[in-house]
Amino acid sequence: MSWRSWDTYSLEHRSALGGVAHFHQLNGSAYKVWVPKKRRSRVCVVSMYSQDLLQPGAWGRYAMEMNLNWAFSHGYKFTIFQERLANPQQSYGWSLPRSVLFMLEQGPHECEWVFSMDGDAVVNNVTASVEPLIKQFFSGSATQMLMTCHWHIGLNGDCHNCRCTRARKVKHCSEKKTLFEYGRNSHCAPNMGVYIVKNTPKAWELMRWWAGAGGGRCSLRGDRASEKERGLGAQKCSLRLKARWPGLIDVVNARVMNMPAWFNEHVHGMRVIPLVPQPWIKSLAKQMSCFESLVFICHALGFHNNIDRTNIFRAVLEKREPALRAALLAAGEIYVSVRHFPTNITDWW
Repeated sequence: MSWRSWDTYSLEHRSALGGVAHFHQLNGSAYKVWVPKKRRSRVCVVSMYSQDLLQPGAWGRYAMEMNLNWAFSHGYKFTIFQERLANPQQSYGWSLPRSVLFMLEQGPHECEWVFSMDGDAVVNNVTASVEPLIKQFFSGSATQMLMTCHWHIGLNGDCHNCRCTRARKVKHCSEKKTLFEYGRNSHCAPNMGVYIVKNTPKAWELMRWWAGAGGGRCSLRGDRASEKERGLGAQKCSLRLKARWPGLIDVVNARVMNMPAWFNEHVHGMRVIPLVPQPWIKSLAKQMSCFESLVFICHALGFHNNIDRTNIFRAVLEKREPALRAALLAAGEIYVSVRHFPTNITDWW
């Protein structure tokens, strides 16, 4: 892929995303906040679920129940957004970086760190926390954001065979070279499913750039036909974000905090994990093999059938609920059963 092919000249793509511009302009129906009784950390966890994913029996309820109770067990504030935060003609993906920006706008006294998780990314190792990642990848560095690539292998968090991912190794990676590497090897590209942002003025600048589609440098729908079909404009823009600020965004391998749900330690080993579920992954056991590992977060991305996600998350919640309840009891918190919330979502508020 040539450098010129990454440029977008269409006036349509340079149009504003629209929607609410700042957190204080949101109405109460757009989001819901849960705060633990004992808030022991200024980490804020944020996710987004459309209303249909929060209906009784929908996979969103199972996934949210796991992540919410995990957050409470570590003293984190948990927020969900259930309304589009951008132009309704654009994909939900553009609402995700804006939701993080809104969390940052609450200030470091409230959210010193924002931990963003896709709705279909769930905590697998409930004893794991965000603080060790902050210490390992942010301390003593200029890093403002921590993201993951699509590789599951690499020493010390590195992405295997990728030169322009780690913030500390990008002296020779220009914006052009970085984008060229991503075009050559998609496994080196960052994934916006799970990431951590430090609440600083510089991080605000980065998130405003991303949430605003780079002021026209990013395509709102994606560059390739497959990206447009899947609504990957915001995902593709995260590539440009990393390329523009290579030394401020650290991209580590997926094992750190964003592993595909079908990852199997014995099957994949040192092999490439496909970026979408393959036809041979038919059984529920194979679809959720990541949850048999000790990986921090497993991400059920790419499933086109919501029944698959529902079956996966229901089964995982059944296994994880005892450990979550024990962790909450030790922390002095109460288990929140999202499955039994009222049918009418507005009643949650």
